[in-house]
Amino acid sequence: MTESEDLRAFIRDLMARFDRGMNAVVAEQRAAREESRLYFEAIRAQQRADRERLDEILAEGRAGRQALFKILDRLDGNGGPATAGG
Repeated sequence: MTESEDLRAFIRDLMARFDRGMNAVVAEQRAAREESRLYFEAIRAQQRADRERLDEILAEGRAGRQALFKILDRLDGNGGPATAGG
């Protein structure tokens, strides 16, 4: 082999190594992006579940307050809204 051929073979080898290295980096980045996407998707799902549960709790609280006000109205004696002076 001539010196020129040796240099070309060396450069081809370097370029092949570089290409393999870059392919590995790109694959790692894709895997990291997918992992990140799945992580945030799980967080959003948990947030939705938490929000649904909070909505249920708030609805139960409203229903409880309405029932309490109805009981207080009946205790007022006339079945209507309680008056400010008693």
